[in-house]
Formats: sequence, C-alpha cells, structure tokens
Amino acid sequence: MLLAIDIGNTNLHLGLWEAGAWRITWRARTVRDKMADEYAVLVRNYLQEANLGVADVQQVVMASVVPALTSAFRELVLRTFKCEPLIVDHTTPIGVRLKVESPEQVGPDRIVNAAAVRMLGHAPAIVIDFGTATTFDVVSPEGDYMGGAILPGDCCGAGCPGEQRSPAL
Repeated sequence: MLLAIDIGNTNLHLGLWEAGAWRITWRARTVRDKMADEYAVLVRNYLQEANLGVADVQQVVMASVVPALTSAFRELVLRTFKCEPLIVDHTTPIGVRLKVESPEQVGPDRIVNAAAVRMLGHAPAIVIDFGTATTFDVVSPEGDYMGGAILPGDCCGAGCPGEQRSPAL
C-alpha cells in the first residue's frame, strides 16, 4: 500500500492508496512543533484502527507546505516504515510540467493537485483548493501547470478572528 501525506498549514491529510482507490483517509490538525515520534504514534493509531500495521505500507509520498514538518515526517517515515519517502517539490518528476517563470515557488500542494487532474483525465481545468488559503490553479489540456492565484482563506470554514460572517454562510 501507498501512504500519501499532505501536510498543510492547518490540517494534515493522510490516506492509504491500494489497487487504484483510497482504502481509508484521515485528517488531523497541523501542530508545527510536534515531534516525529508524536506524529508516529498518531499514524500507528490510525493504522491500528483500520486493522493494519506498519508492514502494510510499502511506499510513502508527501506534499508539504510546512518545512519543519517535512523533516519531521521524513524522520517518521524512515524510522517507522523503513523507506525513503518521495517528497514532492518542483523537481519531482510526476508528469506535470511547471510552465511558470519561477517553478521553485510553486507549492507541492498545487503540484499534486495538477497531477491529480492530469491523472484523472480532467484537463484542462481550473483547480480551486479551499484550505488555509484559497488557491486557483490552471491546468492546460496537456496537463501542464500554467499558474494560478492565492487568496486569503477563511481558517478552514471556522471564520477568522474578528471576521464578520453573513448568517447565510
């Protein structure tokens, strides 16, 4: 099985991919100063709850926008699963060409979103990701990442401190 880890500013998303489908997914709060060992306990508990063990995971892929946690999760994967994780960045060959002036500025989350659109055969597309920030990304008919925009998010739907929300929302 493949363990996919998406490390965002507000939430972590983890999932097990097997035989072309998600077997199970989990979400947890991002805690930047949590240690690798603390996250390892969380991941092991998730696996145990699904009647799985660390031996069931053969590969790990990560997309992280939190550098401190990128290294913590790399350590977790090396120690727990005894494999080197594939850490997505602008140099990772995942079939998406970054057709922008500064590819090193494209976040891994946005790269994997474009890769998913391409893999699922939905290109061309505009990908909208409602996370800590709201991102809009353009994927060409060939599955290339053409660029995008980033806007302030709404703190995961909870509303930002001091924000006035319409009762209709």
